[in-house]
Amino acid sequence: MDWVGFDVKAPFDDYTRITNVPGSGARAEQSLRHLVASGVAYEVRTTVHPALLCGDDMLRLAQQLSALGLTRYTMQRFREAGCRPRSLPPLHASAVLAVPEECRAYFDELSVR
Repeated sequence: MDWVGFDVKAPFDDYTRITNVPGSGARAEQSLRHLVASGVAYEVRTTVHPALLCGDDMLRLAQQLSALGLTRYTMQRFREAGCRPRSLPPLHASAVLAVPEECRAYFDELSVR
């Protein structure tokens, strides 16, 4: 195995709002703890849609991930490809992912794509 891609949907205490699965945040957090401790190379990323995650959510998530020992993190802009029709409001093609500047302080490397 070369590396693991790990998607974090939201701050762990707010996962149920995104996934509609009770307890999913605790399970995701535990899985990430195992991954970080494993020594395997990984990328942790979050796909951000402004209807689901606001700036405060992104900042809270950055704090939680940093507390778990992450030094690199990626936030990526939502794309409609593969999404059920009308499950989320469409984004204009030129929409820019607005990442709170405070998030950068929690990581050695914060990528935005």
